[in-house]
Amino acid sequence: MKKGLFAATAVVSLLLCGCGKSGSSFSRPDGSAWTLETLTSSMTLCGQTLSYPITLDGLGSDFSIDENNIEDHYTGTVVHLRYKGEDACDLRFECAPDKLNGSVPASMLIFCPGEADKWKLSVNGFTAEDQLEDAKDKLGEPSEIRGATYYYRTMDNGRLDIIEGTGGKIFAINLYDMAHIGSEQSS
Repeated sequence: MKKGLFAATAVVSLLLCGCGKSGSSFSRPDGSAWTLETLTSSMTLCGQTLSYPITLDGLGSDFSIDENNIEDHYTGTVVHLRYKGEDACDLRFECAPDKLNGSVPASMLIFCPGEADKWKLSVNGFTAEDQLEDAKDKLGEPSEIRGATYYYRTMDNGRLDIIEGTGGKIFAINLYDMAHIGSEQSS
């Protein structure tokens, strides 16, 4: 994954939609409401089911941080996550690198895969190998569509952004826990 591409995607997505902007939440295809917990539990990363909140401890021992790829941002830390030594995704934590430990919840999961890695993140059965319309079939109608991005807001201040690439294919999938963005976290 490309660091610059990840950062640009996350920043553009936040700027276009607004970090704390309220909007209607979206419903599952069965009509029930999505929460960060139900949405996260519908996700797999490298075949491993995720749980909310996403923490390094909760991911398990097959996941590790690329120690050579930790970005210290003025408001938090971005790490490159690996699964069994292979690229997985990037995670953002709202703390300084020296405060990061296994129990700190991630505020963002950013997935901008290369061609060979598109299968690694699944959300309720679709992956970045699929068409954007497949996301609608699996998640329901988005809360908002702006340009090439489908915004899905959960009822508890979470957001899933699905960004369209060429030919209607999914380019990136980003999950935001808005309650943690911008607030210093430590344990």
